Amino acid sequence: MADPRSFSRELLVSDYSEAHSSGYFSSRCDGVSVTDSSARDDDSSSDDSDWDEDEWPAHHPLVLPLYGCERPELEFSCERDLRTFLVPVRQQLQDCLQALPYDTVSTFLQFCQEFNKNRSDYSSLSEFFRDYDIPVLPGRYTCVGLSSDLLSKLAHLESSYPGLKDSMYQVSCEEDIERLDWYCSNSTPPLFPSEKEHVLVCVRLRVAGRPGVVLMDPGYHVSEPMVVMEDGLSPHAATHVAKCGTTTKTNTYEIYEHNPSYVVWRSSKETPLGTSKCVNVVHVSHPFLSGLDVAERRNLVYGMKTLINRARNGEIRSSFYFTLQPIRTAKLTLFFSDDDGEQFRVKVPFTKFLDGPNSVGHNTGLERWSPALKCAWTCGEEDLWREALARVARDSGRGREIIDILPQIASLLADNNLLDQLLEINAAIESMSKDN
Repeated sequence: MADPRSFSRELLVSDYSEAHSSGYFSSRCDGVSVTDSSARDDDSSSDDSDWDEDEWPAHHPLVLPLYGCERPELEFSCERDLRTFLVPVRQQLQDCLQALPYDTVSTFLQFCQEFNKNRSDYSSLSEFFRDYDIPVLPGRYTCVGLSSDLLSKLAHLESSYPGLKDSMYQVSCEEDIERLDWYCSNSTPPLFPSEKEHVLVCVRLRVAGRPGVVLMDPGYHVSEPMVVMEDGLSPHAATHVAKCGTTTKTNTYEIYEHNPSYVVWRSSKETPLGTSKCVNVVHVSHPFLSGLDVAERRNLVYGMKTLINRARNGEIRSSFYFTLQPIRTAKLTLFFSDDDGEQFRVKVPFTKFLDGPNSVGHNTGLERWSPALKCAWTCGEEDLWREALARVARDSGRGREIIDILPQIASLLADNNLLDQLLEINAAIESMSKDN
């Protein structure tokens, strides 16, 4: 495995630059301070961390986020002009959904393997977590890489819409906010306690003198650019509804009434077991400069890992996922839809992969889903898991690689010491942000 420091750190858009070797990005604009890397190297602090105390306090489980200066608005004289602009934007967004999987597995696997290679140099995974230089793995993107890729593709519209690149940037999202008034009380989100676990693309705009934003969310498979007007009037986006099997997810977006620096994103998920609701907040007035250092780092230790192949409309074509738990109970869940719309979900114990992917046998816990009946039943098609795995591999364009990584993941889950430390870091982050 190559050293993660050898990977490109470029954010794929011209208005972001690398500030120092720890993955610290700053926008090229006035008013954003950049810590000098040579000063870091000369620092005689008591530890070897690249981070200063004001950047990553010793007691805090994550790097503190950085924001850039406000961006100019992309102006449209009328709604018709905006709708014309949204046609190629929608095309690029949907191209990205179809071409690139959502993948939190690859960066997790690399992180753990790099730790194991350098384990003797660190007293704990937590120390390595602070020191780890986040790589950009081409084509293996979480929300951070997906939004960066989309930004680079949308930048080609600059010739048709001068000023687009200046008005377009990554924005942070905090999920499951309970104290909305407190969180949105200032021009930027609170430093403590927050995770900034999600990243979207934002275009700041003005339509016939009325301010608003366009949000694009390739990380959550949203296939439409969502127009959010400050006054809530047309062309404000309608409710976005997405379905996957027996699950229906409904998203609404509105500018926070007391502070236009924030968009409140309300999400409702309906399943046969009931309905769950969540309030998320997107900070739209300032570019988020810490996508890798904060959001990507946080997701390294998040308790669920997924690889999801999407269609242009955001529907899930195939996927697999697993949660971080001891190997004796861990299962790989594979999902795919066939050409007739039938959906299949297969669960395979990870213990079966300890001796290689070909060792999986019978009794893998197959469930077959019926969209019409909205139910599942156990059936005896024991080889269906292989078809599901082949679908995931084919849809992701990675072939044998998908099969080969399963024994590697099983080996990591069998390392009780590593697993305990992963769960400990994740628990510290969740505890820090639980009072949002």
